Amino acid sequence: MSEDLDREEVTALKSELSLMSYRLSAIETKLDESLDQLSNKIDLLLERYSATKEKQALDSQALAAANQEIKKLETRVVDLEKDLVSVRITVTEKIIYGGVGGGLAAGLLQLLEMALN
Repeated sequence: MSEDLDREEVTALKSELSLMSYRLSAIETKLDESLDQLSNKIDLLLERYSATKEKQALDSQALAAANQEIKKLETRVVDLEKDLVSVRITVTEKIIYGGVGGGLAAGLLQLLEMALN
């Protein structure tokens, strides 16, 4: 009878061990699946991060180029304003000299008319 109990105990232990082995196998499978999903998500996040960093670098380069172009345009505007002032002064001088010359010519014509009359 003692042998029967031992056999029953051994059989029960084998069954429990088999059940535990099955459960551990299921847990291991689930863990592998979860780790694969986590790995895929990490890969996706790294790809997005890399793409974002590349886009930021390109945006930074474009911004630097735009800033240089703005500085060139500002310099050009200042130069054109100086040129415009210079042209205005030149035109004003010509008008003044023309007016003075016209006045002198008119005065000379008046003198000649008086002298001839």
